Order: sequence, then C-alpha cells, then structure tokens
Amino acid sequence: MIKQQKTRLTYILMCLAAIQFVAIAWFNYRHVYGALDMDAAMGIRQNIEQWKHGLFLEDFIFATTLSNDYVSFWAVPFYFLSGNLNLAMMLSQCLTYFIIVLILWDICSGLELTIDQYLFSVILIFTPYSLDVLEWAYLLFISVGYYAYRVIALLLLFDLLLNCSRPNTGKIKLMILLISSCAVTFWTSLSTGNYILCMVVLPMILKVAWDIIEKQRFSWKNSENWAILLNIISGLMGWIVRNQNMYEIGRNHNDLSLLTADTIFKNLPNAISGFLMLLGGLTNLKDVSIFSWFGLLVLIRLLFIFISIIVVVRACIHKCAKDSLHKVFLCVAVVNIGVLLLTNTSYSEKIFESRYHLVWCIPFLLVVATNVMKAEFRNQWLNHLFAYGFVIIAVVINTGGFYYLHCQTKEKVREQEIIRMADELGIDNVFIYDDPTSAYVLRAMDMEKNIVSVTQERGYMAIHSWGFYASTMENAVSNGPNILVCSMQQFELLPSYVKDCYELIETSRLGSTQYVYKSDRSPWDYQVGMPLASESVAIDFPYTVGYSYDGVIDRNGWLLIDSEKQGIVLKSPECSVVPGLYEVTVVYEVAEENIDMIDVELEIASQNGSQVLLSEKLAANQDTVTVSNVNILSEFNLNVQVRKNSPGEISIHKLIFERIGEPIS
Repeated sequence: MIKQQKTRLTYILMCLAAIQFVAIAWFNYRHVYGALDMDAAMGIRQNIEQWKHGLFLEDFIFATTLSNDYVSFWAVPFYFLSGNLNLAMMLSQCLTYFIIVLILWDICSGLELTIDQYLFSVILIFTPYSLDVLEWAYLLFISVGYYAYRVIALLLLFDLLLNCSRPNTGKIKLMILLISSCAVTFWTSLSTGNYILCMVVLPMILKVAWDIIEKQRFSWKNSENWAILLNIISGLMGWIVRNQNMYEIGRNHNDLSLLTADTIFKNLPNAISGFLMLLGGLTNLKDVSIFSWFGLLVLIRLLFIFISIIVVVRACIHKCAKDSLHKVFLCVAVVNIGVLLLTNTSYSEKIFESRYHLVWCIPFLLVVATNVMKAEFRNQWLNHLFAYGFVIIAVVINTGGFYYLHCQTKEKVREQEIIRMADELGIDNVFIYDDPTSAYVLRAMDMEKNIVSVTQERGYMAIHSWGFYASTMENAVSNGPNILVCSMQQFELLPSYVKDCYELIETSRLGSTQYVYKSDRSPWDYQVGMPLASESVAIDFPYTVGYSYDGVIDRNGWLLIDSEKQGIVLKSPECSVVPGLYEVTVVYEVAEENIDMIDVELEIASQNGSQVLLSEKLAANQDTVTVSNVNILSEFNLNVQVRKNSPGEISIHKLIFERIGEPIS
C-alpha cells in the first residue's frame, strides 16, 4: 500500500466503512428470520442437514447447487454451539466480510494503491444496491450470502497471480495463497460445478495469456502458470466429485442452453437490464413515482452506474496495457458477459437473471473506486469534487439501501403462531396447503418438525419436496397426528378421503382466512414404491400418484373393485429399487358373499408388469397377504400389481413395503 498523508477524506471513508460494517452486522443479527424467503430458508436448512449427515445427503432432492459455498454453511457450527441462529448468521457474515476485506487489502497493496482507494473499494463492494431476493445485498452480505465465496474465489486467484508476479513475495505467503485459492476453487466447484472454471478461472487464464503475449516470453518456471494450472485441476476435481455424487441422487444442473439464432439479439436488452437491475438502476416495482424517495434512490443509482461506466471505459483505454486490475476486469467482463449473452439465463422469465452479473461487477467496482479516488484531472479542485461527489452518492445509496432493507423485512408472525399451535398440541407433522414458501420458512424456524407443503396436481395428492428430503413425500414418515393449515375454500376442494380424516380446531389465530384442521393419521403420500435408501418402510395408497386402477376410490381412500372386474385392477408405476431384501404386503377386504369364490393375486413384476417375478394369492378369510423374500441384488426397476382372476367384490386399502435386511447373494 502506498503511504499517504491521511486527509479529511481518509477519515470520512474510515467512518463510512465502519458504519457500513456495523449496519451489515446489525441487520444480519436483527433480521435473520425476517429476511427468510423460500431460497434462504432452503439454503439454511440444507446447510444444517449437511453438517449433521454429510455434504451429499442421501435421498435429498437438491436444488441447482450443493449450497456448501453459502455463507450460511459456516454459520452452522456457530448455531450448534449457541443455539441462536441470529448470532450464528451474524458471526458467519462478519467472518466472510473480514476475509474479503483482508484479500482486498493484499490486492491493493500489490497494486500499490492508496488507503483511500482501498477504503472506497470496500465501501462500494458492500453497498446494498439492489434489495430483492437473489440481488446484490442478499447475494453478498445479507442472510444466506449465496455468491460471497464465488467472489472470494475470484479475489483470491487475482491476489495469487498478483503475488506470483512480484519478485519480493515470500515463499510462505505464496504457498498460503496458493493453498487457499485452490481450496476455495475446489470447494465452490463442489457446489456450482463448472461455473467457477468458466466464470473465474478462464478469465484469469486469458489474463496470464495476455501477459505472455505482451512479454513475448513463456516459461513453465513462471509461478503464475503453475498457479493457474493448479486452480484448473482443483476446479476440475470439485466438478468431477460433484457430478459423481449428484448423478447418484439424480440431480445435475451444470448445463446452460445456447440461444437460437432468432433469440440471441433479443437477449442483449435483457443482459443490459440485468446489469442495471443488479446495481439498482432499474426496478421491477410498478407505479413508482420519480419524486418518491424510492424513485429518487433508483435514479441516483442509475446516475452512479452511468458515471461509473464512463470512468471504467476511460480508465481501460488509458491504463489497460500497464495495470493488472484493468486487465483482470476486461478478461472477467468479456468472459462473463460473453457467456451470458450466448446462453439462456432468463429461463421462463422475461427479464434476465441479474445475479449472474455479480462476479464481473466486483472488478468493475474496484476499477471505479481506484480511479475515482485518484482522478487525473488537471484541476485539483475538480479531482476533489469528483471524489467527494462519488462519496456522497455512495452515502445516499447506502443509507437508502439499508433503510429499505429494514423496512421490507417482516416478522414471521403467522409462521411463529403455527409452530406455537403445533407445540401446544404436541404435534410434529405440519401440512401447509399450497404454500411451499411458508413450509420452507417453517423448516428453518423449527428444525425438529416435519413441515411440508401439500397440494393437488392433475388429480393426485402432491407434496412439495424440492430442496429437501424425498422422504417428506412418504406417508410412512409423516403418518401420525398432524395439522393441516388451509382456507375453508381449499379444504372443501379436497377429496373426501382427505377431508374425512380432519376435524376443524381453529378459525381465528391465523387470521380470518386461514383455518387449522387436526387428524390422527396422514392421508398424504407422494412417494411411490419401495422404501428410499434412507428409510426402511414405505406405504402406498391406491390414490398415490402414478397408480392406475380399475375401480372407484371411496371416502376412506380404498379402491373398491366390483364383482365383474377382472385382470390387473391396481398397478404401480415402474420404480427403481435399491439393493436389499424386501417384503410387500397388501391390506384388503373381501366381501362376505364372495369369500368362497374370490381369486386375487399380489404380483411383483418387471418390464412394466409383463414379467411376473413373485406372486402370492390373497386369502379370502384374511385382510393382509405378504410377498416375502423379494431379493434385489443391484438397482432394479420393479412394479407391484394386483390381478383379479375371478368375479367377486374386493377393496384394496393400501400397500406396505418393508426392507428387512441386506440382499442375499
């Protein structure tokens, strides 16, 4: 760091950076639960489960990433020690803040920047430009911190290359930076797959290549080359480990689709909109008055963006050939923007996913900060006015950003009341009708209860389990006393075999539209076939999703098959079965007048029911029959079916699958 005489501006920047840090720490302590949304709650609960049971959770339906690179992942040990999620999240965010600040200090020292340039860099990076979920503040330093360690991966690799190019860097420091950079690259690649290789490592490869061409000299002895190579290997290892484990659980989302020829130019306005939205220069809110406080704040941020673009363009033209920071910015920006322009990152939405711009915006802001604090106008007064003007804009954006962050967080009063009611009733199973967001939030607020969102899809009972264990869809897991939260209109639309299970117990504690119903057993099931690897028992009903039947479902949820029906009367879809020794039981009832003539079989079949492997006749004077010794040596697809060979009435109540041991070889 260049030594400079501390000026009034230096002390102002120090105070602003300190106030900004206190605001970040206070918000993360005070508003952890208030800031919970579906994504944040999903990430926090997933991280807690990973610390309990390992990174690659068994029978877990992962979202798009492994989530181990979230800031909340490192909050879990603090949570286990303190039992206080607010304190844990604050400590983890503060730790991440200091890691970024420390790396920035070393980068600025390597670039021989002033203390003012360093402080303003910190302030700009930790400014809450955009405030919605999956936007700047929440991605970097609020709540879960989805992208913080991706930013650390970028800054660490830049710092490593910078120190490699300096002859006076100590070997111990260089080794620490190398290990740290490779470790973070591996760790984030475990979560994101090829993202880090494409968006972080590849730009640095281009930067090193730029230097080689510029110097017209290449040598493997150059430590920069080895640093890049080791980071490539680390990223590939993380990606490979992720793919191997994610494939095993059936989830792997590393691919982006190339845009077609007729849509590629339509994506350009979306990309520009995404960049402006990320830095708060555009908003999705409707009917915002220009002269409202929020409207003025958006305009100020838009002004900041446009002036910053001018500063960056001018700086790159004049300094790119001799300054590493500007080279890194250009390489990161070109690769990231190029990928985003050529691929579909708006998905089903009309507007570009703005969060994907965050990685290249970090060096963009560093270039802005370093050039604003050392403007090169001939008029010194103009230099000071320029610096102070940017500081004032930063103060306004920070003040408005943290104020609106505070205003938009809401205490989870409804969710707290649901947990309180369940505790009063001594119930651990809670079903929320058609409200997955509340279910995710509740799971982050109460780690012990089984809380899921249920609904109806295409005539079947459905359970939302994305981002949580597949076992939450299994009736055997949630079967027992439970409460259902829904409106009266929603309840009336439920099938009779669900409604008849429940009794109304509360009409006012959750507001005028939300009622609470209680049942001693759960009618919900959305998991088909044999038990998951993490469970030993599974229960299916005739109405479970995927089952086909030739009969009528009655008010009990039983399949009624009249006397004339023959052939396959109940059939499950073909499902994958993990190795093990199983028993399959059908619960049924035969009409008294048909006891002497009924001929029905329970069959275990493959090839979509065409090849029967095992079968057992249903005895007319019993209510259960079991097919034993279903021995599965390797992962195999099976289906279960009931075949009726004679006239006579019968009702099928449910199927019970049980893994009783290891497979017999």
